[in-house]
Amino acid sequence: MSLIDANGPKLTATPSSLWHHDAGLLCGVWLFMTSTFVVGGAYDTDEFAPLHRIAFWLLTAAMVVFQPVILERLFSRFTPATLVGAWLAATGAVLVAIPVVAIEIHLLKSTPLLPRAADPWIQFIPFIGAPVLIVAGFVLFLRFSWERRHLDYKTQLSRPANKPASARGPIGPETLYVRSQDHYLEITTEGGRRFIRGRLADLSTGSDVFGFTPHRSWWVADRAIESCRRDGRDLRLVLSDGTDVPVSRSRRELVRARGLI
Repeated sequence: MSLIDANGPKLTATPSSLWHHDAGLLCGVWLFMTSTFVVGGAYDTDEFAPLHRIAFWLLTAAMVVFQPVILERLFSRFTPATLVGAWLAATGAVLVAIPVVAIEIHLLKSTPLLPRAADPWIQFIPFIGAPVLIVAGFVLFLRFSWERRHLDYKTQLSRPANKPASARGPIGPETLYVRSQDHYLEITTEGGRRFIRGRLADLSTGSDVFGFTPHRSWWVADRAIESCRRDGRDLRLVLSDGTDVPVSRSRRELVRARGLI
């Protein structure tokens, strides 16, 4: 995968925008399920009061849209940060989401939200499987399409022990800062920005790279820091490209040790 074009702050396709897609899809699924004109008597919910039907389908749509994303994030912790690993995590998330949603709807039958006689949830899986597969698959397809376009699969999260120092991980002398977003890392360098899968805690640096973690979601190179300013009772680092980085109160001593306050 190639690196993202070096347009820094102008880059709009970020992991956070994926949640906007999910929210939009949630609204679409909810409207489709709620509309009596479209789904008619599905689950016989047309006999529910309007607010009752709205609440039930909103919860159901949220389960079908967001749970596969949460499962994919979980599975991605145990799969390689590669294209194949991404496919494995997404496939596993969809397959697991089907019985999970079936169990949840089965449990809802014992609540006022879905007053129905409880059926064996295993028999309910084939009935719920198709809509979950379609919606969950589409949600993860959108995310996977973003990854195919923007994610850098070539950069390893950490440097293997048997590799030379020149084969270090994503933090090198050219790195300015790293920001954790969702389960991706946004790496900003002098030449541009790129994304990789991973967690900030798993990053490795070379011996000639000086920086620290002022916040659990940020790693900042010392040379990228222009100043430190107060924002009420909080501190914020101002970087060379104008980015503001929050400083956790538990990590103020790291900032003080660098002579910034």
